[in-house]
Parts: sequence; structure tokens; C-alpha cells
Amino acid sequence: MQKSFLTTKKVALAAMFLALDVLARVLSAKTALLQISLTFVPTSMCAMTLGPMYAAVSAFFGDFLGFVLKPMGVYFPGLGISAALYAICFSLFLYRRNKGILRIFLCVLLSQVLIGIFLNTLWFTMMGQPFVAALTQRAVQALTMVIVQPGVIYLLWKYIGTYIEKNLRIE
Repeated sequence: MQKSFLTTKKVALAAMFLALDVLARVLSAKTALLQISLTFVPTSMCAMTLGPMYAAVSAFFGDFLGFVLKPMGVYFPGLGISAALYAICFSLFLYRRNKGILRIFLCVLLSQVLIGIFLNTLWFTMMGQPFVAALTQRAVQALTMVIVQPGVIYLLWKYIGTYIEKNLRIE
């Protein structure tokens, strides 16, 4: 029997992760150098439980809806693409794979360097921010996330993700 990609359970769970993503964006705070947000939590959980397509779509629309509800400047779709790429990166490393702390750390490190520093610096430069300022801000943000995200993701997966995976039987 072939398993369906689009099931009611998967869509409902993706919608829940999307709602949590939007909530995290609305509740985020911005300082001079950092944007403090927990959007990585629903993005990573969605990626680990549902895979790359659901996670990428959820993250992209989470970015857009978060902007609609709490605009900060002008909407730039590149940042939505970055959000989707973060989700895809988490999926490639962690969907249907071991979710150990080392694998999570490597995933966060790679995504923060490639997407957080390089790609997001490009987006902010395209939006008119000076290159050095954008690079400095993105590097500080990425370093902070590399320190914070792996432990948070690991603990949440250990206590919440495994429950979702075991009790909802998503596959």
C-alpha cells in the first residue's frame, strides 16, 4: 500500500507548526545587533517530523505571515527563501535520521554559515544596508544561534518531538 504525501494529519501538523512560527515571529524582539526569535523551534520540529516540502512551505509562509502581522521595514521575499532553505537544511540533516546533538550542531553550523551569514548578508545588502554592517550583524546573529540552537532543538526533540513521532504515527 502506497503512503500518501498529503494526509490530514500531516497538513494539520504543518498548520500547527506554521501557527507557532508566526507566533514566534510576532513575539520576536530586535536589538541593534540581534533579532531575538524562537522561529527555529517550529521550523526545526516541522522539518524533523514532516520532511523538507512541508517544512519549507511552512517556513516560507511563516515568514510572510509574520511580516504581515508585525511588519519591520519592507517585505523582501529573499528572507522567505532563506527561511525555507533553513527548513530544508534541517530536513536533510534530521528527517528520518539520528537526532543526536552532534548532528544537530553540524546542521545549525552549516545553515548559519551558508544561509545566515552569506545569503542573508546578500539579501540585506540588496535592501540597501551597507555590506560591512550587514555582514557584522549576520555574523553576530549566526554565532549566537550556533551557541543556542543545538541545545534547545536537542532538548525539545527529546521531550516533544519523540512524543509527536511515536504517538501521532505520521508516516
